[in-house]
Amino acid sequence: MNRFLSLKARIFLIFGGLVTIIMAAVSVTILFEWRQLILKDQIQNAYAVTQSFSFSVIDALIENESSSHDRYEYLEDFILNFARKNKEIKYVALYDDRNHLRAHSDLTALAREQLHILLVPSYGVRVYPDERYGWIIRCDYPLTIAGKHWGSLRIGFDAAPTRQAIRKLFLLLLILTLISLALILTVIYLFTRRLTYSLTRLVKEMDRVELDSASFEPLPTGNDETGLLAGHFNAMRERLIKSQQDLLEAQRQLLRAEKLASIGRLASGVAHEVNNPLNGIKNCLYTIRKEPANRQLTEKYMALMEEGLAHIETVVRKLLTFSRQSSRHPSHININEEIRLVLSLLAYRLEQKRISVQTELDEQLPPVFADGQLIQEVLMNLLINSYDAVAEQGRVIIRSGRQGDDRVFVSITDDGPGIPPELIE
Repeated sequence: MNRFLSLKARIFLIFGGLVTIIMAAVSVTILFEWRQLILKDQIQNAYAVTQSFSFSVIDALIENESSSHDRYEYLEDFILNFARKNKEIKYVALYDDRNHLRAHSDLTALAREQLHILLVPSYGVRVYPDERYGWIIRCDYPLTIAGKHWGSLRIGFDAAPTRQAIRKLFLLLLILTLISLALILTVIYLFTRRLTYSLTRLVKEMDRVELDSASFEPLPTGNDETGLLAGHFNAMRERLIKSQQDLLEAQRQLLRAEKLASIGRLASGVAHEVNNPLNGIKNCLYTIRKEPANRQLTEKYMALMEEGLAHIETVVRKLLTFSRQSSRHPSHININEEIRLVLSLLAYRLEQKRISVQTELDEQLPPVFADGQLIQEVLMNLLINSYDAVAEQGRVIIRSGRQGDDRVFVSITDDGPGIPPELIE
């Protein structure tokens, strides 16, 4: 009897200690991740507010550029009203292109002295304790448009509510962790009391179980401890299957979200490809209305309009081909055609950045048995990465070819800076 109790104590201490360590690690990780998410959300909000307000400031500067009065005098009241309407804002400061303070929302002498000169412009968002305002989220944003630099905009947001939310989150997580730990330790203790005999039988039954098998038969259950454990094992396997299904669904949703993000980045290029022929069609219609009796001219412009509409149809069809929900059914595809389709969708963005795209495609490649939608997504992501990595007038090289007797390859290289070795590791 003493040996049995000693075994219970050892099991309880081992599992209880492991659970305590794991829950502590998980709680710390969750707290850190939530803290980062809260800060990230507040920083993004601060940046979005600053960016949005900067557009209004730039508009005001442009409107008052030709005025004989100091254009910053009008912005004094403009900034003050903006700060008063937004309670989370501690102060707003506007600097000219020489980094001198020209307008601000805090009219105190101390604030003027502190904010008088922006010594070194450092655009971005910082969270730090300020001697006057306490913890703030400070966002510095350049007032630049069409290559002209008007100055800088600095907005200080109150970070006290964010810190208070993080403290409440810490207390809540600590309480939940302690409650969960107490419940888990109680379950472990009760479980160790009931786990007394017939473990060999259960092990033999479990050895014959394959969780991935579609023809799985539940373990036999009974009224003893082994039967209870077998019942829990059967339920656990059902939950694992459900979790696997949920994970696969989440992966599909993530792939869909990534595709939608790529489509969003293609929007400007698609709009450009559609607007150009639309403008041409409008011009043709205008000319036809001016001379409706000129049949030869009408036929000429009708042909041009049909050509423009065909171009629009082609662009839209390519976009729909890329954006439709993938069936995940592989088939024989031409890998070079997939490359050209993705390149045509990205052509406008590449031209805007004056990126030179060089293709070295092996036209003798055999068909590839693969999912065309997934191949397009991979190619799109790789080309977007290259687009983000290279500077203006950069260079991207796309190659395709054979690799052995039964494989083909696609490589995309660019002259970007690459990934630092420490990040690769």
